[in-house]
Amino acid sequence: MRLFFSSLFVCFIFFHQLSFGQTRLIIEDIKNNEGKILISVFESKKGFPDDPDESTQNFVINAKKGKISLELEKIKSDEFAVAVVHDENDNGEMDTNAFGMPQEGYGMSNLEKKLRTKPKYKNYAVASSQPEVKVKILYP
Repeated sequence: MRLFFSSLFVCFIFFHQLSFGQTRLIIEDIKNNEGKILISVFESKKGFPDDPDESTQNFVINAKKGKISLELEKIKSDEFAVAVVHDENDNGEMDTNAFGMPQEGYGMSNLEKKLRTKPKYKNYAVASSQPEVKVKILYP
């Protein structure tokens, strides 16, 4: 009986470690099938939100009207932030106007309304223990 509970405990710890940090990312409100969805996951403020070279994970996915979802790789820190661009013209970057305002769809974890200033990591970071994070795409 003792062996049974010991084995059960070991299995619990093993599966708990496998699932810790696993997060499903859902991108919502994609307005059309044009271009690509560019996704960057940041585990610190360095480079957030516009330097994908500083992010820990990057994804490029064909745009699909409505929503898409994917599983993030294991997050190593306690928190992370997600930055998303709907690159409709497929040029690999977010297009902006002369004032630096986005001209393509964009979204971030915890983003509720359109941006008026450069976003700060601490305002968009979410706990890595969350099993699911939703990001709504906002369009100019």
